[in-house]
Amino acid sequence: MDSWRTERTRQREVLEYADVSLSAREHAIVFLMSHGMSNKQMARRLSIAPETVKSHAKRIFLKLSVCSRAQAVYRAAVLGLIALQSRHGSPTSDRVSTTTTKSYER
Repeated sequence: MDSWRTERTRQREVLEYADVSLSAREHAIVFLMSHGMSNKQMARRLSIAPETVKSHAKRIFLKLSVCSRAQAVYRAAVLGLIALQSRHGSPTSDRVSTTTTKSYER
């Protein structure tokens, strides 16, 4: 019964946020968030200022209607905007190809 409720909730979220779109930079930010990077680390990786990372994060939070990084990563994964990796490196979500997210790795 619990798995049914979880799936039902996930389906509801997907329908509710189906029209959400993130820019390429916002995709990069939420992907790096999913890897536990700080604003400073993301800024270095993307060659932008930490304040710019904060600005992108705020827009992501608004677009996804969340108030934390964990919620943003979860909602982005549920919506298929990013693919989460398990500890062993295999994707835990098959909604998005990992090639989309690989372009942000260096």
